[in-house]
Amino acid sequence: MSTTLSKGYKLPADGDRGSTFYNDLEANITLVNSHDHDGTDGERIHVKNLTKGAQTLLAAGWSADAGGSTYTQSVTMPTGYLFDEVDIRFKNTANGNILYPTVTKTGASAYTISVNDNTLEILCTYV
Repeated sequence: MSTTLSKGYKLPADGDRGSTFYNDLEANITLVNSHDHDGTDGERIHVKNLTKGAQTLLAAGWSADAGGSTYTQSVTMPTGYLFDEVDIRFKNTANGNILYPTVTKTGASAYTISVNDNTLEILCTYV
């Protein structure tokens, strides 16, 4: 007689054969097929375990605005990332400090970033 585990999977007992074994196998395949890591049918995936896209904006890419006190770069996000579906984190590559630049959406996967220091290299991480 099989045992039902905490997430609904069936663990066959020694000697399970025939329809019992195959019914349990079918139930397990169905669970795997519908598995979405929602905490019910499997453990939740922690955000630290997800692969995050990233790109570095180089200091050489800044363009001065008309007044000369603000600098901008146009950014195209990595393939598969959409502006409306991610949070973007910005870090100064020189010291690791988090930055809060002005960001303006310019397309589905593009934006303009504005800062007041044209020597910055910025790591953009898409979460």
